[in-house]
Amino acid sequence: MFFIFGENKVFPNTSKTLAKGEPLQVYFEIYNPTEATGTGTLRFSIDGETANVLSQEEAVGGRRYFVKTFPGAMLQSGYYSLSVALIDASGREIATSKERFAISMAAALPKPWRYDKLYPPMAHPYYAMVRAYEYLGLGDHVRAVSMVEPLYDAANPNAAVALVLARAYFEMKNDDRVVSVLQPARKLENAEANLLLGKSLYRLRRYADALPALEAAMSSIGQTVELLNLVGTACLQHGETERGLPYLVRSLEINPNQPEIRKAVDASGKR
Repeated sequence: MFFIFGENKVFPNTSKTLAKGEPLQVYFEIYNPTEATGTGTLRFSIDGETANVLSQEEAVGGRRYFVKTFPGAMLQSGYYSLSVALIDASGREIATSKERFAISMAAALPKPWRYDKLYPPMAHPYYAMVRAYEYLGLGDHVRAVSMVEPLYDAANPNAAVALVLARAYFEMKNDDRVVSVLQPARKLENAEANLLLGKSLYRLRRYADALPALEAAMSSIGQTVELLNLVGTACLQHGETERGLPYLVRSLEINPNQPEIRKAVDASGKR
C-alpha cells in the first residue's frame, strides 16, 4: 500500500524485524547480468540459530529483478539469516548475498512510513541508463552501447544518452561513431561532449574540424596540458603555426618534461 503526492510517494518502510506470522518479502536484483547468470539457478536458504529452516532453488530464466515471498507461518520467534546464491550451469557459485532478520513474539508491529521519489516502471529508459553506467564502469563498452543506442535520437539528442554512447564508442576507438553521435548534440554545449568530439576528430586527422570542439572544451575545462597539446598540434597539422605555437609553449611552461612537444616547438623555430 502506498500514497502518491505529485512526483513522490509515501509507503511503509522496510524492516528486518517482522511480527509473528507476517510474510517475509525479499527484493533483490542481479547486477551486471551475463549469459551465465541468465541461465543460472537461484538457491535460497533460511537458517535459524541452530538449524536450516528452508532451502529452495529456482531457475533465473533470464530475469534480473526478483520479489520473493516466504510464508510467515513457518517461522517461529527468533533470529534468522537469509542467503541467496547464484549458481551457474556447472554448479559453480557466481555470487552470494546474506541478510539477518528477526521474528518478534508480537502479533503486530508498527511500520514507519517513508517519503521518497516516485520512480518510473522497470521498463523505463532510466534503468537502461543505470545499467549502461554500470557497464562503463566495468569496461564492458559493447554492453553499454546495447543499453543506450536504442534511446539515441539524432534529430533530438538527449545529452545524457549521447554522452554515455559517445564514451563507450570512444573507448572502443570507434571515432566515426563518436562524431556521428555528438555532432547533432553540439548545441547542448556540454564540456565533455566537446572534449570527446574534439579528440575523436583529432584521431581521425580532421584537425580543422577538431579545433572548434577542443577550444570550446578548453573554455569550460581550462588550460590542461592535454588540451593545450591537442589544440597546438592540431593547429600545426592544419598549417596554422603561429596560432598553434603559443598553446604548446604554454603546455611546456606547465610541464617542461615533454620531449615530443619541445621537439615540435623547436622545429618551428620557437623556444
